[in-house]
Parts: sequence; structure tokens; C-alpha cells
Amino acid sequence: MHKSFGFDLDEFRELPLPSQDEIMSNWHGHSVAPLVSVLCATYNHRPYIEDAIKGFLLQKTSFPFEIVIHDDCSSDGTLEVLLDFKNRYPCIIRIIAQTENQYSRGYRPIPTASSFALGKYLAICEGDDFWIDSLKLECQKNQLEANPDVSMCFHNAYRLNARVGTVDLFNKLDFPKTIRPRDIVLKGWFSPTASFFLRKSVMDNVSRSLSDGANGDMLILLESSLAGSVVYDSDVRSVYRYLSSGSMSVTSSYRELVDKKVSFYKVVLEKKKSLFFYVFFKVMYYKLMIAKRAIFDAS
Repeated sequence: MHKSFGFDLDEFRELPLPSQDEIMSNWHGHSVAPLVSVLCATYNHRPYIEDAIKGFLLQKTSFPFEIVIHDDCSSDGTLEVLLDFKNRYPCIIRIIAQTENQYSRGYRPIPTASSFALGKYLAICEGDDFWIDSLKLECQKNQLEANPDVSMCFHNAYRLNARVGTVDLFNKLDFPKTIRPRDIVLKGWFSPTASFFLRKSVMDNVSRSLSDGANGDMLILLESSLAGSVVYDSDVRSVYRYLSSGSMSVTSSYRELVDKKVSFYKVVLEKKKSLFFYVFFKVMYYKLMIAKRAIFDAS
């Protein structure tokens, strides 16, 4: 039993799934063309992927949506699970099954998946995270439809420790409703990926190539903030699972994470030179932290 903050993983897993016809019956007055594309990037997520897909299929929307799942050549049985769901929901789920790992070839999974998306809007969720609010897509779509100046919205989430099952809040402090480019530089990582909902036109500006060395989520945030307003919702609508097998929270060292941040700051300056002061401050901060760690490790 993983119960805290009103969230229970076991209860979530026991929720019955609607049929394809039940999901599509709510799409009143719309064509079959999806308004929203759910993008799911997965690689060896066999223990978690059913939670992610369940969160997608439980969505109650008044508009058509598609689920585009990009499997990056998994070897643990993930693809077999995906194909089973595809057979049960053929009009909703599309599987992009790579025969060669694209990340190792230097390509980001989410922008790669986006190139197959048909929707005007994108909702992102990686294969080891999941959604717990059945109205998430409806609420976020309404936000962007009603506000043409808003390029992206995101919300709070629970953090689930994949090893011990403890749960806490992702953002424990209040955030401003509108996030500016300088906030993205100064605040670091404050936005769980599974909360991202944005215009596809924004994602088209995010490079598929890993050659810049930057974190892909931060690039999505940056491009969104440059294209329009980024709006934060304090409601908890998803779960970020950390310390899951193969995740960045397990495989990356502190120095590697810092290198990604510095690479991101280089991209920031290429896009918006007026942020130089904020970038300089953060680079100096991380240099100091690395020096402190080196002294501590040597002692």
C-alpha cells in the first residue's frame, strides 16, 4: 500500500479501464482527427508502462485525442505490452517501435515522437510516470484554447520513490502563476515532465539532436517561454516516479547533471542574450557547489 497525500497506487491500479467505444463516445461534434496528441517516450519500462497507459485511457475529454508511444528499442518486454494495448485500442493508440535505439544515436525521444503527432496540442508523459486526474487533458486544453497567448501549461505532481514507495509533493512551495524565461534559468527543475501541455508549434522548435548537451525538458520550457506565456497550476494531476530503473535520477552523477545545466545555459544565451546576468549567476553557483563537493570528497 503506497498511500499518502490522498494518493494510493494500489487503488489506482484497480480502476477499471473504459473500452475504446466508451472513450470515443464522449467526443461530441468532432471529427476523428485528434486535437491533442499524448506523447509517451519509453525504454525498458516494463514494470511501469501499464500505469502510464492507464492514466491516458482514463482521460475524459470532449475532443478526440491520440496516444503516440515511442519505444526506443526496449529489450525487457515493454513492446509486447504496448502491442497488446494497441490491439485493444487501435483507433486511439499508435506505436512507434524503433529497431535501433535512437537515444544512443543522438536523438531526443520526445521531439522524435512529436514528429509523428497529428494534434494541435501535445501532452507529455514518459513511460515510468503516470496521470491520476481523469480531467487533466480537458482542463489543460481549455486553458490554451481560451488563452491564445499561452504556449504551455503545467501542474504540480506527486513524487513516488520507486524503491520504497514513499510519496511527497513535487513542488512544496507556491509558484507564481506565470513563469518567465528568467524563472526557468533561476529556479532549476520545478516542472514534472508528465505535467507538460503545449502547442505543437512550440515543440517544432526543440531540436531532436542531443548534440547541444542540454536537458530536453528544459529546452521545451525555454522554447515555450519564448513563444508565449507559461502558466502553472498548483493542482496535483500526475505522479513523477523517481529512482526507477534506468531513469536519469539513477544513472546520472551530480557532475553530469551540472554539465547538462551548463549546456542548457549556453542554449539560453544563444536564444536570449538579455538573460546573461541570470545565467552567469547560476554558472557561478554550480562551480561553487562542485568545488565544495570536491573538498568534501577529499576530506
